[in-house]
Amino acid sequence: MFGTRTKSMRVCVVGVAIAASLAIGALGCAGQRAPAEPKAAPGSAAATPMEAPAPTAKGAPPAAEPAQKLKYTKEVVIHTADLHGKVKGRAGKSITIEPLVATSEKLPLKGNKGAIYRETTTQDQWLLLAEIVVTDTMVAGQPISVEIVDEKKDVLLDGKKVNHFIPGTMVRLRWEWE
Repeated sequence: MFGTRTKSMRVCVVGVAIAASLAIGALGCAGQRAPAEPKAAPGSAAATPMEAPAPTAKGAPPAAEPAQKLKYTKEVVIHTADLHGKVKGRAGKSITIEPLVATSEKLPLKGNKGAIYRETTTQDQWLLLAEIVVTDTMVAGQPISVEIVDEKKDVLLDGKKVNHFIPGTMVRLRWEWE
């Protein structure tokens, strides 16, 4: 009698699993009717009910398949802010900028990437001078040091080639963070 009861429990578990998957499938169709199952031809044997899976070594019911894990990617938001200031000095690839006005409460941190721009004399365009990396975390009111990663050599100011990094030159530092 124990063997019969176990077998009927397995069939019951399988039946519940099939009913659940059919219900989920019906929900996924958004109210559409499921296609009709093919009917048995006259004179052929009727469809046999689904057989229970073979018993496992311990007689436990078969384990349900694990649900497929969905992979979510983290949305990355890049913030930018500007710092207007004057070039204080240049030594090789290192530039020191004296800050005048920042457009964000968040100050540049060591490792932030950004760019340095210079305003044209028409004051409606900014020229990209160099792409930079912040070398020291900025402290409010203190000069900031940046390192040039990619200097744009052929930047002309009003059609003339000039040294854009002489002390006193007004620049805009735009940096990014996540």
